[in-house]
Amino acid sequence: MLNYLRKNTKFIAWFIVISFGVWGAASFVMSGFTDSSNWAGKAFGKKISNTDFNRSVKIVQIFSDNPGENPTEEELEARAWQHIALVMKARKAGLRVSDREVEQEVIKHWSREGSYNENFYKQWVRNVFREEPRAFEEKVRDCLMAAKLLSQFPDEASRNQLIRQIMAEANITSKEGS
Repeated sequence: MLNYLRKNTKFIAWFIVISFGVWGAASFVMSGFTDSSNWAGKAFGKKISNTDFNRSVKIVQIFSDNPGENPTEEELEARAWQHIALVMKARKAGLRVSDREVEQEVIKHWSREGSYNENFYKQWVRNVFREEPRAFEEKVRDCLMAAKLLSQFPDEASRNQLIRQIMAEANITSKEGS
């Protein structure tokens, strides 16, 4: 057996090298296909990952203006794209939200009967969003930035005009074509 291995060492070595080469090439080719499935669409020419888009859908549900409303999936997705575009525009505009503003918003939304339970809030974020509270609070910051952008316009008609303008600028393209 050892004699066979000694005589065919070159063949075995080349076989291993070629095998790894084929495996690496196949992985590279396949990564090109799977990469395109990791994003939901584009806004302002930037790819938006499925993860970020799904988190935006959840954020839109949580911070909805009409909590009792039960929007369709298409409406939620449209609102999520709108949220993404507004946040991106607010960032471009240089709007900032302080840590104190984020903290006040968290306390406002997770207070029950006048008291805030930080442990409940943290557990809720970990269970629903499957992330740490700090990461979730950055999403809250994004919502507040978008709200600041819209609050610069006093009446609903001008806010709606701004939203239409931003959505046109964002040139949203989703993978489903919506």
